[in-house]
Amino acid sequence: MIGDILRYTLTPLMGLLMLPVTLRVMFAPCAVPELFGLEFPRLMMLRPWQLRASLGDGAMMLQATAELQKGYSILQVPTFIAAGGDDRVVDHWHS
Repeated sequence: MIGDILRYTLTPLMGLLMLPVTLRVMFAPCAVPELFGLEFPRLMMLRPWQLRASLGDGAMMLQATAELQKGYSILQVPTFIAAGGDDRVVDHWHS
């Protein structure tokens, strides 16, 4: 219940305040592309149901990737997994 209350009150406001910094970090060391800044639907990503979905994805990510990893050895197509060592949003272990 506390999570629901926060998703409809404090979390969207904090997300809106932190969004400029978050976007700068996501695109660093480059600048946020002008077109992205103009057309990205910022407020849509801060909707309470979107926040719930994003947080749920994040919470289940490790478990889901561990399950997927079990099937890697049976892949029969050429496969390449790339990870950026300097990526500030997605760490190499996500790959």
